[in-house]
Amino acid sequence: LHMAWGKQDDDSDAFFNLVIACGELDMLLVDVWPFDGNTFGGKRTVKASRQSSLEKAAGDLLAERYYAEPGFAGLWSEETYPWASFDMEEFEGWHKAEYPGVDPRTKFGYTDHESFSTFYNNKIDVAPELAECRADKILRFWRESQEWMHGLRKSCALTFSISHRCIAVHAGMSAWTGDTLHVHGPEIYQSFGRDNAYLMECYKDGKARPIMCEFYNWYTPSRAHAIRGFAQHLMHGESFYNFHLAHIFKYPGTGYNWTWDADRWEDVRHIFRKAAKISEYIAVPASGANVAQLCSERTSSQYQDQSPPGFRWYQHQAALWTALQQAQIPADVIWTESLSPEKIARYKVIVTADSKLMNEKQVEILRDWVKQGGVLIAGGTVSLFDTPEKIRPNYMLSDVFGVRYAGFVAPSDPANNDTLVFRRGELPLLIEPTMNRPDVQLHVHRDIKPVKSIGYYTVKDNAALPGLEVGAKAEYDMPLGYDKVELAGDTRVLATFDNGDPAITLAKYGAGYSYFWTPNYPALCYLGSEFENDANRKDFWPNIRESLASMVHGGLAASGSSLPVDVTNVSKEVEVTVRVQPEFNRMMVHLLDYDTGSVSVKGAVLSFNLPEGKKVGRMYYPDTDTELVVKVDGSVATADLREFEVHDMVVISFE
Repeated sequence: LHMAWGKQDDDSDAFFNLVIACGELDMLLVDVWPFDGNTFGGKRTVKASRQSSLEKAAGDLLAERYYAEPGFAGLWSEETYPWASFDMEEFEGWHKAEYPGVDPRTKFGYTDHESFSTFYNNKIDVAPELAECRADKILRFWRESQEWMHGLRKSCALTFSISHRCIAVHAGMSAWTGDTLHVHGPEIYQSFGRDNAYLMECYKDGKARPIMCEFYNWYTPSRAHAIRGFAQHLMHGESFYNFHLAHIFKYPGTGYNWTWDADRWEDVRHIFRKAAKISEYIAVPASGANVAQLCSERTSSQYQDQSPPGFRWYQHQAALWTALQQAQIPADVIWTESLSPEKIARYKVIVTADSKLMNEKQVEILRDWVKQGGVLIAGGTVSLFDTPEKIRPNYMLSDVFGVRYAGFVAPSDPANNDTLVFRRGELPLLIEPTMNRPDVQLHVHRDIKPVKSIGYYTVKDNAALPGLEVGAKAEYDMPLGYDKVELAGDTRVLATFDNGDPAITLAKYGAGYSYFWTPNYPALCYLGSEFENDANRKDFWPNIRESLASMVHGGLAASGSSLPVDVTNVSKEVEVTVRVQPEFNRMMVHLLDYDTGSVSVKGAVLSFNLPEGKKVGRMYYPDTDTELVVKVDGSVATADLREFEVHDMVVISFE
């Protein structure tokens, strides 16, 4: 339970009785972190808004008053990340520790007669290191607040919800907040679509931990829509976080924004009863994916919102995630900021696109991973930028890619451009073909498919592109641009644009391989529909999703592996998520149907390779404890799945 907006100050005694009642009913309440107005008879906080921070001030009052109450579980804050101030000496010390041997004064042109605030304001948009330093300081303060609250009351969790348009403010916050606070997650209004799942996986960062994803729907077009959202929260977040009880309560009231719906209480009961039956399998398993989508917060923090619907970096990453899921490829989302050799060792294939800004440490970890046998799929501009205003002469990962950068290509003639973008305060306007800010930050209009902008790249060599025929054509929005490249070594060209420029190449590096996908926004080619906050449905143009899936499967084959499970005979709107509990020697497979026109999913077939030295102990539906019939042919096990509506889960135990 959670009561937002500081309601405890309406009547603090009545609110205290609510906390007592929660404990008596075996319920837990996460309270709002106090802000000015919630005085409880004495102290005020140091910030005027609940959105500012998780400050220590006033937390002691709650810890003292709720000390003996079992219903009090912790504190919460929300929406925008706080800001952090520091001076040149602090930044200089941080920079020398993080980037030894590099003098920040020299690198960024700081002079002693210049005020730090002037320097900061001039450089914040061109120096991602300033955003990294800011994130590091905020996380240190949050860690201190959490430890301090634990000292006052051991069972006090600190939680934070981030509005999904604000994920890119500080480089490193998305990667490390989950390692600092007990629970965090996205605050995404009116969205039960793919973007919601993408954001939950962003905050997981490939790790086994619960994610709070706020339920906040103004309307419910169907009961399946609500149940889909609740199931999505359980399979990706392993929790259900409700912003305001009135949103799901049985009876109407004066709930915030009047979001009450007559059917929602029964929908909650439906999915929660199911969750109760499968709780031991969803609290909290690890990911079973061996494919990851790698995002760069160093990049996203420098290419933030310039459009009301959101900025292009986020739009493209969510589309890339959707393309993987529509191909039934279970994948984690991980961040360059938290890369380590140990973290990525379990992945066979890593996909990254629009990761313009990477540092030497991140590049070296990826390079070594490929050298040891990993397969990297990289889009245009990856590792190309030194700062947002400065392009390097070549990719930092050029040796891994097997290509050299030779320039940006996009049509300059308006006659070949009818792609629209959004800019604040203006009607949709024609895209400016460029890699420069602010134009490259603008959200691309995907409600209507362009005509003049469409170009093609064609498969020339499909030996490493399973499922694609030679001659298959993929449509691309040419004004988005692509990297012109020169081949190095024995790099093979797998697909070319109509002018002969490479579109997909393949290079061997050490024991691994690298696909280079030259389009700058390879997944930003879809028709969006069924909008809530974002397009819940994305219909990709011909051979966009197929090209990505082909490279993933080709990479898995090259590494001598395969997906953990293969689900066939389902539509592209069925998502497959795999979780594992090694301590119980079992794997859980979630299936979620996003198709709003679907009555049910029937005829699905699940197959998987048996782990070496293992056999299937049981394969069953945990909500009914019903066994499946498993057919084993050599090392491959197969089972026909039952018909289901919206969501289902299968458990496979090994022995």
